[in-house]
Amino acid sequence: MTNNHNYQEPEPGMGDWHVPINQNFEKLDKDIEIRDSEVNKGDYEPKSGAKYESTDSGAVYYGNGESWVLADRKVNSVTWPDGVKTTAAPGHDALAAGNLVYVTDEGRGVIEPSETDTPVQDTINSVMNSGGGTVHLPPTTLQESSSLSYKGVNIVGQGIGSSIIEFTHGGDGIVASSNNKDLSYSNVDGVTIQGQNNNEITNGIKWDDDAGPQTNIGQIRFRHYSTGIHTVNDCPWSSHWKSIYGGYGCKGKTFHFEAGANTDLHLGQATIANDTQSTGFHIDNASLRLEVGSLQFERQTGNRPMIIQCGGGMFRLQQVQFEVSRGGTQDLTSINNNEAYLITTIGTGDISINQIRSQGMTLTGVVELQYANGNVNIGSITDNSDITESRIVATGDCKLPCFYRGPSSEVDNKTGSGLSNPIVCLGDLQKKTSPGIGS
Repeated sequence: MTNNHNYQEPEPGMGDWHVPINQNFEKLDKDIEIRDSEVNKGDYEPKSGAKYESTDSGAVYYGNGESWVLADRKVNSVTWPDGVKTTAAPGHDALAAGNLVYVTDEGRGVIEPSETDTPVQDTINSVMNSGGGTVHLPPTTLQESSSLSYKGVNIVGQGIGSSIIEFTHGGDGIVASSNNKDLSYSNVDGVTIQGQNNNEITNGIKWDDDAGPQTNIGQIRFRHYSTGIHTVNDCPWSSHWKSIYGGYGCKGKTFHFEAGANTDLHLGQATIANDTQSTGFHIDNASLRLEVGSLQFERQTGNRPMIIQCGGGMFRLQQVQFEVSRGGTQDLTSINNNEAYLITTIGTGDISINQIRSQGMTLTGVVELQYANGNVNIGSITDNSDITESRIVATGDCKLPCFYRGPSSEVDNKTGSGLSNPIVCLGDLQKKTSPGIGS
């Protein structure tokens, strides 16, 4: 078919003519260059030999079967439009040597961590001074003595097990600090954000009074922190977060949403592995529009690991799993006066949880319905846990109808009176209004 790529053309009358055709298709992923923005790189499979060119940063990557590796395109010199001739900046070799590489419309540059105690912010500043671009982190631990702030910057690491930003000051990690550095139109991917043992960062990523659109996250991990994601007085919107792992050394919440209205946030997957028995995912009276694909709770789980207290808006969760690590068991009822629930819903927003799984725990109930002035929809519940009362327990009045996919025998009304609106149980088409289980 072509002389350059050695594609095969079936011989006339060939019986298995589809075999060479399919082999040609298999070669196309490697032979045809992928061109898209830096932030979308994670959407493409890094097949061995495939080439990816970022249309905004100009960076070129090659797939190795597991990840996209920044290419080192060496030339002897570069002549800029103003006629200035310079030697070409190194790329992959500089990263392998532990240096940071930044790419902008003006070219490339290198920051050596040994020359500064804020190597990441220094590299970010170089990118922002050039109108935006990409910061490439080396596969090593970079110590940073203060918080990071930016806008219009892509921060790309070599994977959460390789590129680590370790904050040494005990404060916040990444912060939306002003309108010019509100973390908007940015992306952080392939990075671990951590404090130090007994010197944890207060917040991994924090929005206080300033937030903007398109604060995107690829795959990141938090370690040695008090709170991972924290929206205090503002929250980003029109943003996509692919995968967040709240790992070793967590002293508090991996997610704490205290603010947010009309946010249009999308979270693909998150793992919450707290070291303390505290709430790991908390919507704290925020009016969010948040859609989540999957949540995984493991390690130490508190008596209310997930609190959904909406001040309006909408929360959608496809599936959530609660599991004690390493196949152990945990009696959550011993933590707080024999009251233990995995999910507590409260407030005025519309809440929908499609699938809930739990394993190895002793619980009062799986879902607690406190005061609700919004619709709550609970899908299927699968548990290998000891439930002392019921899967669904109403401890507050439901002002609007709530729905449960299971039978009414798995629902308990502990309010002591009838509910303003019934819990509609689709499993047996019964309505739950009065006290008691299944009445």
